[in-house]
Amino acid sequence: MPVEVNSVAIKQLLNEPKGPVGKRLLRTGVSVVNRAKRHCPVDTGRLRSSITTTQPVRRSEAHLVIRVGSNVSYARFVEVGTRFMRGRRYLSRALREEFA
Repeated sequence: MPVEVNSVAIKQLLNEPKGPVGKRLLRTGVSVVNRAKRHCPVDTGRLRSSITTTQPVRRSEAHLVIRVGSNVSYARFVEVGTRFMRGRRYLSRALREEFA
């Protein structure tokens, strides 16, 4: 019994933001957000509450992309530190745990 595979249909299925790969990518982003919020140092809670992920977006024919992060201006300094304070690595730690 021969099986026909339509490679164009497979590419579309895998690269559609609302397809199965896009849904899995979004679930992974939400998981990273939850982990980052657990690791985020808290003073007022503004940074922790600002950590979000985006919906999957097709960057090119073969790439779906999401972004995980914060729009708070000092988020980068908390993550990597400054010359006056050490970095707290809440986001990179969450990524490392998710893919370990």
